[in-house]
Amino acid sequence: KKLAPPPPKYYQPLLSFSLFCLLLMIGTILPFRALRSTRSMKIHLSLAGSQCFAIIIFLLTNLNGIISEDVPALCKGIAILMDYSYLVVFMWTLVESIIMYISLVQVFGGHISKYMLKFNLFCWITPLLSPLTAYFLTEGILLEDGKCVIDLGIRKWSFILPIGVILGINFFIFVTLLKVIANTKNPDKSQTENTLKQLKAVASISCMLGLGWIVGFFTVGVVAPYFQFLFIIINGVQGLFMYLFYCIGNEQYMDLWKTKFGIDTGKKNTTSSSAAGRPSCVTTAARPSTVQGPSAVVPEIPS
Repeated sequence: KKLAPPPPKYYQPLLSFSLFCLLLMIGTILPFRALRSTRSMKIHLSLAGSQCFAIIIFLLTNLNGIISEDVPALCKGIAILMDYSYLVVFMWTLVESIIMYISLVQVFGGHISKYMLKFNLFCWITPLLSPLTAYFLTEGILLEDGKCVIDLGIRKWSFILPIGVILGINFFIFVTLLKVIANTKNPDKSQTENTLKQLKAVASISCMLGLGWIVGFFTVGVVAPYFQFLFIIINGVQGLFMYLFYCIGNEQYMDLWKTKFGIDTGKKNTTSSSAAGRPSCVTTAARPSTVQGPSAVVPEIPS
């Protein structure tokens, strides 16, 4: 039984649209230093970049005529690259969750020297171990519906197990964040407004941590078609959700673009916000980096 069966044809348009949204997110954030220079946004952009890489590899490997049984080395390389690209994505979700956890409980403090260098080495080098091990341990590269995949007997250890472990860690941290979000309310807002803001926070965090992949573990048995459809929808629109949460839902992102086009935002720049060089919804480094991205996430969580 597989983690996720080969996706139907409509998965490709969804992923293409998701790729467009991710590229739009990256391309519209990079022009503004105030947006791209914060630790949380750097990690968000790195996660988005890794997702773009994985989606491009997936789309390329599903083009007719690229893969052939007559070129086993190419087939094996594609299978390894596919698993590697998605392992990189999950490494970045792990970084997101760990940074959020450290920021929330302040176990080790909020400062990490040369953090982006360390994060990049961890996220792009560590995943090499698993697919490369699979490459040398097996010749079981299968051609299924025009797609090369590693035999499940090896893939369950080299790909599914690492993803399952990361999802377990992310889910534990997600539950911890839920407790913080549930206890965070703005007394100046109504119960309905607070509830909606908390729901947006939960949705943005679950999207960031890749929790939609948990559904993939249920794509077996008689209920497989239903969970497969849910898996495709959730993960196929992840790029759209990230753009909505970290761009459209980011108050300063909208203000910066309005200012760029000469539209009055009706707000005055505060000295502290300008001096800090970070979005108005972004707090200090010691505060949770999850709560820094979109305005959907409650910014009043205490440090």
